[in-house]
Amino acid sequence: ISQGRIKETYTSQHGQTGEELEEGVCRDPGLVTEQQIVALDSHPLVKWVNRTVNTPAFISAFNSFVRCAASCVNKSGILIGTFKTMEFAGFRVEMQNLQLENLDSVNEIALLRPEVDSYHLINSLLLGQCENRTVSNASFISDCGPVTVSLGAVLHQETLGMMVDMNVTTKLKYISFTGGANILYDLNAMSRVSMPSLCSRTECAAAPFSAFSFYGFESSIGMDELKA
Repeated sequence: ISQGRIKETYTSQHGQTGEELEEGVCRDPGLVTEQQIVALDSHPLVKWVNRTVNTPAFISAFNSFVRCAASCVNKSGILIGTFKTMEFAGFRVEMQNLQLENLDSVNEIALLRPEVDSYHLINSLLLGQCENRTVSNASFISDCGPVTVSLGAVLHQETLGMMVDMNVTTKLKYISFTGGANILYDLNAMSRVSMPSLCSRTECAAAPFSAFSFYGFESSIGMDELKA
């Protein structure tokens, strides 16, 4: 569903592929060059991300940052008491006492990780699922635990003199997301795009892409406990 919506959004905004844009209003007909498709797995940025981000050490640092940010939010008290009020159809809803625990339980991060060939990049995030820790990253996420979300809500209907007080707590075993992109980027194509067309038509920036598609989009949530 996500992949279809992304493609639909791109098509509705641009309506053409890079080659179609280039052959239409974007190309400078006086310049002709051969294609030079970028091998993404050897690109310096992709190599740096895989060397720096996709590592247990980065997961440890990321979890430490999240833990610090959560501590600052909790100490500030901005989510204690009524922090949001909404009104609709004669009802007023007051959101209260939001508490988040174990957000620092990131188990896996993969950003721009090459797979299949030089032109496919996969991204994934796994939060929780502590029982599946690997030997290589176990020491970095020793405090891993189920993500816990607690939220209170008060529903008012003044005409009927009604008030309903609700409190919900849920524990999630894991939250995961995976999605990839197949990218064929012609390094020489930008030289075929005329500067006036690039300035007047933003879609001409897509001309160097010989192909661009998403694949493998999946997301899932594992429920451990729900209390209301």
